[in-house]
Amino acid sequence: MLMIDHIATESGAPARTMVLPFVAFKPSEARYQNYYRSNPDRPFCRRYIDPKLDYIRRNFAAIARP
Repeated sequence: MLMIDHIATESGAPARTMVLPFVAFKPSEARYQNYYRSNPDRPFCRRYIDPKLDYIRRNFAAIARP
């Protein structure tokens, strides 16, 4: 939560992320685990994940992990 507040303050825009308490964990099916790493050229990755990663790299390179 502190990191989200920090990023929102630095960007000057409200955070668009909701942090909920951890209740339970159920792993996804094996075919969906590490999906981006295994299928980076799939349409879902290109359309949804790549733009988000580009945004993070562009705007938060100093604090984002490589």
